[in-house]
Amino acid sequence: MPPAHADQPPSYSFTAGSSSSTIRRDSYISNAGSSRSHPSPQYSPTAARTELVIDTQTLADSPNISSHEYVYNCKNLELNLGPKIWGTSVPSFGSNGVIEGRVCLSGDLKSIASIALKFEGKVITTFTERGLVSGAATTQIASVTSSLLPSAAGGWEPTLAFAIPIPAYALGRQSRLPPSLTTYLPGVTGEIKYALKLSVVRKGFRRNDSLKVPILYFPRNFATGPSLQTIPEPTVNLAALSVSSPNPGHVRVIELEPTWRKDTPCHSKSRSPAVFLSLPSTQSFASDEAISFALSIVSPHAPAISKLLKPSVKIQLVKRTRLWINNGKMGSKYDSPIGNADIHRTDDSHEGIVVLYGDLRSAVNSILASWRVANVAEQQYLIRVNVNPPSTVAAHIPSFILEQDIELCTDAFDSSEHEIITMGGTPSPAAGLLSQNPDDLGLGRQLSNISSAMSSYAAIR
Repeated sequence: MPPAHADQPPSYSFTAGSSSSTIRRDSYISNAGSSRSHPSPQYSPTAARTELVIDTQTLADSPNISSHEYVYNCKNLELNLGPKIWGTSVPSFGSNGVIEGRVCLSGDLKSIASIALKFEGKVITTFTERGLVSGAATTQIASVTSSLLPSAAGGWEPTLAFAIPIPAYALGRQSRLPPSLTTYLPGVTGEIKYALKLSVVRKGFRRNDSLKVPILYFPRNFATGPSLQTIPEPTVNLAALSVSSPNPGHVRVIELEPTWRKDTPCHSKSRSPAVFLSLPSTQSFASDEAISFALSIVSPHAPAISKLLKPSVKIQLVKRTRLWINNGKMGSKYDSPIGNADIHRTDDSHEGIVVLYGDLRSAVNSILASWRVANVAEQQYLIRVNVNPPSTVAAHIPSFILEQDIELCTDAFDSSEHEIITMGGTPSPAAGLLSQNPDDLGLGRQLSNISSAMSSYAAIR
């Protein structure tokens, strides 16, 4: 058992001398019998008036805590864009988004002539050659202006509310507004930027005030139909050298074009095999789901060729990024494989026919989405199939290649976010698009904050 004096610290005193100062420990004699007992404090379910109570208003709800709101200041101006729902340091919006907030004015309000807010979006493309800029272009893809009005009496209120809807389509185009993005290709850089600009014009020779705030835009898009889990067994017609699907309404069969070497004998071409790819007919998929397929190799004239080509089959999911300037006259293209096919089953029970069943999915740990601004920038996805014969017989057997365009979407057809849009609501931003280039946007550390915020938001709904 510890001594009774263990609950009391020893006492010290300070003594100042003529030549030095010393610290002296006072004598401390323990006496177990004389130790004082300290009664336990009294607890009550009801707090006394002198005690602190829990505030019913959280810090995030407090309008005066700028760390929880998007607040931007300059002389005589304050722009408040509301609470930081998604945890980013930059305001983020998604499909059907509306930029809402308030403008707080100070100084001489009588000198104000007009107040306007403008949401704008631009695609900035820069080409470099040998380290020098050889060409650049800026294309405006969004422009929405909203003018604030004075009161009925003709004066300006110190606080003005506003709401600016983000357009769904690019300015003057039929394509949807692309997401915020920064991408680097060999010799070219592309940026898709959005911003909100506040302008206050004053009368006479007084100085005007302005603020420009960056905006992140991450729209959602949805697959056009439900996903097909498996491809049914194709129907092969050996006489016609063709393949069809027993379910043509849901499966599309594509024949691969053969490519021959120049030194291939003519008689070899007459005995050429055929290769067919069966895919879901929607050609539109959520970026996180598997794309099922069946690849049929048919060679009735030389059955051994089907099995000979089987090991050389290579199926990839490829991201293709393109940037242009001068209205499409000068451009750059870059292909990046982002996933390889998994073969789950092989059927070679019929002579001269080999069918490979598998699926293809992205290996990138982020949400992907197809988008396009004609002759400016685009990000597309395709399924690339390569079937190459061994080099020893390449002069007698052709190679097969196919690049099939598909659409990747942020969400599946039956996503809950799709239902929200159908009901006229506003879905959450597709913040997973940010992880494609978080370092480029300077927001890499915020991904975990966004994910946790969106998880909480989904749980509430």
